[in-house]
Amino acid sequence: MEHYLTYTGKVSIAIIAFYLTYSFSFKKSKDFVFNRYYLIGSMGLAFLIPLLTITKPIYSYAAEVYLEGFMSGRAGLPVEDQGLIAGIDLPAVLFCIYWLGVMIALVKLLHGIYGAAVLKKMAKKSMIGRMEVEVSSANISAFTFFDKIIVGKNILDHPSLNLILDHEAVHAREKHYCDILIAELLLVLQWFNPLAHLQVQAIRNNLEFQADELVVRNADMQEYLMTMLSMAVNRIKHPLFTALTSSNLKQRIIMIKSNTSPKYVTLARLALLPLISLLLLSLAQKKTEVFETGEKDGFEAKLAIEPSQDVLNTVEELNQYLSRSIKYPLEAREAGHIGIISIYASLSESGMIKEVLDKKPEGQIVEHQEIVIIGYQNTDTTPITYGGKDVLLDEGRRVINSLPKLNISEFKGEVVKFKFKFLIR
Repeated sequence: MEHYLTYTGKVSIAIIAFYLTYSFSFKKSKDFVFNRYYLIGSMGLAFLIPLLTITKPIYSYAAEVYLEGFMSGRAGLPVEDQGLIAGIDLPAVLFCIYWLGVMIALVKLLHGIYGAAVLKKMAKKSMIGRMEVEVSSANISAFTFFDKIIVGKNILDHPSLNLILDHEAVHAREKHYCDILIAELLLVLQWFNPLAHLQVQAIRNNLEFQADELVVRNADMQEYLMTMLSMAVNRIKHPLFTALTSSNLKQRIIMIKSNTSPKYVTLARLALLPLISLLLLSLAQKKTEVFETGEKDGFEAKLAIEPSQDVLNTVEELNQYLSRSIKYPLEAREAGHIGIISIYASLSESGMIKEVLDKKPEGQIVEHQEIVIIGYQNTDTTPITYGGKDVLLDEGRRVINSLPKLNISEFKGEVVKFKFKFLIR
C-alpha cells in the first residue's frame, strides 16, 4: 500500500518534469511528429522509471556481529499502547481515496467510450466523394472514433464538408486514437495530478496541430480557418472524440499561421538525455548488492549476500536479520577506519520503513540494541583510526533501507534508533 503510494508520487514528479520541459522547450515547435512521440512517450516513461532498479555493488569483509545493551521503549507509555497515538492510519486513508478517484475516473472514461460506441452503432455507412463515413442522425459535428469518421446529418450540407472530412481522415490515417486512448488510461491513474491533465490536453492539441498542418498543405488557409470558426459553435465534448473543433481554437489558429519554430529546439532535445538520467537517479529504485570478500587459497572469493524475508515479527528475528545483513565495508577495513554511527528509521503504523535519517529527528525515539561489527586485519601496519564515516553510514543506511516489514508492536509508528559500532581487530 505505502509502496504503491510512493510509486504514484514518483510518477507524478516525472510527469511534472516532462510536461514542464515540453511547455518551455517544445510547445511552440512545429515539429508535431517529434512532439507527438515525446508527449505520449514521456508519459509512459514516467510510469516506467520508478519501476526500474539501479544496482550498486558494495564489497565488504567478513565480520563478527554482536548485540549489546537493551531496547528501551518510549517513556511514560505502556508498550501495548504505543502506535495508537495517531489514531488514524493516514496511508490507508490516502490509499482508499486514491483508488476511489481511480474508479470514478475510469467510470467516466468508460461512459464516454460507451456514448461514442452508441453513436457509431446507430450511424449508417455512406460514401461522400471517395470517403466512407458513418452518418449519424444526432445533431453533432464530425469526429473520429478509433479509425471511423462519424458525421452528423446536420452538417452534410456544409460548404466546406470536404475540408472537415480531410481533417478527420488525418486522425484516422495517423491512428491518433491510439495516443488518446493510452493517454486517457494513464490519466485515470494520475487523476489527482493537474499537470497530468495538462499533458493529456497537450497530446490532444498536438494531434490537432498535426492534422491542421497536413490539411492546410493542400487547401486554402483562409477557407480552412473560416471552416474552423463556423464549426466552433457546433461542437461536442468526449474523451475519445478528435473533432475539428475539439481543441483550443486560438492556439490552433496561431500555430497554423506560424511559419517558424522557436530557436534552440534542437539544443533542448539534447538536454532530454540529462533530464532522463536525473529522473532515473532520483526516482528509480536503489538496490545494493553486497559482496563478501575473504581470502581463500590465495584468491578472493566474492559471494553476493542478499538476506530475504518478507516480515520480521520479533526483536530476535530483527537481530538475526541484522547479523546476516551488516558487513564491514572493505574500503573502511583496509583503511583501518572504525567508528560509531546512528541511523534513525521512521516507521509507519503498519511497520514499513517510511524514511531513513542520519540525524536525530525531533520527538521521542525508540532505541534498538547497539550492534557491534568486528572486522579483522592480517597485518599490524595499517593504523586504526576513527574515520570513513561516509562509508560506514552508507552501510548502515543500506541495511536499514533493506529491512522488510517490522511487525513489532514496540516499533510501529515510531522512530527507531539503530546504533552501529565498527571495530577492527
